[in-house]
Amino acid sequence: MALFTAAAMVFGGALADAADRRKVLVICDTGQLVVAAGLLLNAHLAEPNLPAVYVLAALIAVFSSLGQPSLWAITPRLAAARYYPAASALESS
Repeated sequence: MALFTAAAMVFGGALADAADRRKVLVICDTGQLVVAAGLLLNAHLAEPNLPAVYVLAALIAVFSSLGQPSLWAITPRLAAARYYPAASALESS
């Protein structure tokens, strides 16, 4: 899973620079929502599928890793200069 996360983080950094950061965040968060719904549906099966849990968890990690650089890069645009230290502290927690 760490391999997926590391690869997605590198690609996510390039994506954050090349694409609209808000769209990247919306797409990644929507992807996480859809995958989480898949986990919910799998959990409610009579016999949950364990390999599906691993695949869906990896997909959530990938979506998170793709969106995280965009979130880090968009914070200075959303917070005024005097509030940036506080916004940065909230973002890292």
